[in-house]
Amino acid sequence: MMQSRSSQAARGSAELSEDRWHQWQLDVLDVIRSDFSNILDSVEWDDIDWEAWRPLFEEGCSPQDAVQNAFGQVA
Repeated sequence: MMQSRSSQAARGSAELSEDRWHQWQLDVLDVIRSDFSNILDSVEWDDIDWEAWRPLFEEGCSPQDAVQNAFGQVA
């Protein structure tokens, strides 16, 4: 019974983490689109290498900080 509760809690935690990751990705995409609209015609989900961005998320960077980190202080 305890293992079942533990595995359910772990699964719930993983789902919550993935939800936060997905929302963070959407926020990054919004920041890029708004901050670079004058130089980029459009940026789509598949244009971004999300594996390269994941460490910034895991370090706790905000979407704005992550964009500034990736693109320099232009943003």
